[in-house]
Amino acid sequence: MRTLAPRLGRGMWRGPTALARLTTAICAMAVVGVLAFIPPSRFCVPLNVAASNEKSSLLAIVAQDYEAGRPTVDGRCVHVSVVRVPSGEAEAALVRGWDEVSDGAPIPDVWSPAAITWVNLLDFHRNAAGLRRIAAATPSIIQSPLVIAMPKPMAEAMGWPAKDIGWTDIFDLAQDPRGWERYGHPEWGRFKLGKTSPLSSTSGLHALIATYYAAGGKADGPAPESRTLSFMRTVENSVVHYGDTVATYLKDLLACDDRGQAEQCVSAIAIEEKQVWDYNRGNPASDVPVPKGAVPPRVPLVAIYPREGTLIANHPYVVLTADDVKRRAAQGFLEYLQGTQAQTRFQSFALRGYKGDPGPEITKTNYLDPGKPSAEYHLPVPAVIADIQGTWRTALRKPARVLLVVDVGGSMGDRVAGTSKTKLDVAKESASTALDGFESADDVGLWAFSSTSGAEPPFREFVPLGPISAQKSILKHAIEMLNIQGPHKALYTTLDAAVSWMHARYDSARINAVVVLTDGGNDDPANNDLNGLQRTLRVQPNDAFVRVFTVGFSAKAKADLEALESIAVAARGGAYSAKDPRAMDKILAAVISNF
Repeated sequence: MRTLAPRLGRGMWRGPTALARLTTAICAMAVVGVLAFIPPSRFCVPLNVAASNEKSSLLAIVAQDYEAGRPTVDGRCVHVSVVRVPSGEAEAALVRGWDEVSDGAPIPDVWSPAAITWVNLLDFHRNAAGLRRIAAATPSIIQSPLVIAMPKPMAEAMGWPAKDIGWTDIFDLAQDPRGWERYGHPEWGRFKLGKTSPLSSTSGLHALIATYYAAGGKADGPAPESRTLSFMRTVENSVVHYGDTVATYLKDLLACDDRGQAEQCVSAIAIEEKQVWDYNRGNPASDVPVPKGAVPPRVPLVAIYPREGTLIANHPYVVLTADDVKRRAAQGFLEYLQGTQAQTRFQSFALRGYKGDPGPEITKTNYLDPGKPSAEYHLPVPAVIADIQGTWRTALRKPARVLLVVDVGGSMGDRVAGTSKTKLDVAKESASTALDGFESADDVGLWAFSSTSGAEPPFREFVPLGPISAQKSILKHAIEMLNIQGPHKALYTTLDAAVSWMHARYDSARINAVVVLTDGGNDDPANNDLNGLQRTLRVQPNDAFVRVFTVGFSAKAKADLEALESIAVAARGGAYSAKDPRAMDKILAAVISNF
């Protein structure tokens, strides 16, 4: 069994190391361990599985267990490869046509998104495009309910565990200008809601649907009424920023917890029950095995099961291939996944069985509740889901105020292997394309930077912050005109200045952020103080925090990528890396989905 990491290579998306079966005797473990490193035979039936973020690492381990049993189809061995693909990204790729390069993964034979919601949307979108329906059957392999995860002291302040807290309590607090002063904790500031993008993340989409229901929306009704939209827009205004994945949020929260600031960073996050369990073990990315050195947070998260009801991530198993041999291989793997051995393995990682039965890790001791949820929301019809997704994008989401900062140092002039283009050429093309991911209400500006030259700063403003609706063409032209400047890159000086500049123009009604695109770390002899930059970023006021998102474009040095990640963590943003320049469009789309 191989685990394939997406070729676009986000740091936190690295695939797990192959493990031998842990439940067998020592001798058997050694045999399986050796087999794991033997390349698959070309004789084997290859089965590519695209799986959602929170279960892909674990599913890869379960697939290895399956292969250890030597399954066959028509006398041929079966080789399962699991790759991590966010559910919404996979759905979009299956509508437009999967591209192995730009989508960063092989064409899947089996797709297992986090919820049936995405399969329903896929059929709806393909039907609208005049394409055939893909999914005939969608059996579940595991389940995990959507919960409201809160830092324990905050949940206790609202009455947990004695009180059943609901969506209405959360949304009411989100709209209260007094914030946590209402519950006797003014030091926690305003209520800060954490949500992932409903365009790519299941928890983000399910949280949006829950907000729609709380606002009086109907499962099969007409377009949302103005009062429904007004309520939803008010809730969205309490969002800190829209993470592209739950792992982005939880990694930031873990860093805040390490600084003793968990309650200042976020008040509540809509995530799956299993992800609460992962976070409380110091594993925000749900990696299997848990990374070495993982340290549990000082302040754990508790799972709130909304009293009105919630949505269930039922992790369907969708066979996409038309190849008869592969379909039979997929059926054999499904039967194993629903069997006792695999279900026990899933439940040992705080997932519920495919029939919803909780395992030994779903306990109150772990801040989970095996007796809940007490009520379940049914999904709206696909047309309604697609409508509220579209409305969220154009009219509900909190607008953004983003400064794009592009590296034009000498090394960006290097050729990209296998092409006639330079790194800067590819970066400019991708940055220009990324502008289309912003909405008309967003403000976007452009800086570029290279080396310090005498009294001149190493950075230059090319386009001031302004409504992208009025200056998208200006931004695209300015990006096109960027060229190589000084030989080095004054990254730290530039980021310090960019964040200070954004502070002076901070807009509390928007998500304020800096996005930096560079092919390496700082090499400015005038300022090589990474620790100083981190301190500056960390001590920003909580009510006027400018986040930093870094994109390491073809950065080869591990130290450079680690520096970029440390900057993003200090600034409560996200770190991304693109080893394959052809995946830059996808990387920047993921970055923009934070806004």
